Amino acid sequence: MGTLALNSLLGAVRERFLDPALVLCLLSYAALARVRALEILVEGIFDSFTLQLLYAELASAAAVAVALIIRLKSST
Repeated sequence: MGTLALNSLLGAVRERFLDPALVLCLLSYAALARVRALEILVEGIFDSFTLQLLYAELASAAAVAVALIIRLKSST
């Protein structure tokens, strides 16, 4: 997560790092959500905390995807 924070800071400071920072965030949160979903399916843990984490990771990935789409459409 340190790399994610560093790239996010670089993207905030320098515009040329913004697109790579958004892509890294999207891949990271999507991978976290995928692993969390596999954990739920394999281990059968359906407690509210695990589901809240999954929902937060999915929402974060969706928010980053929307930001990336808006960024790419505005740059054309």
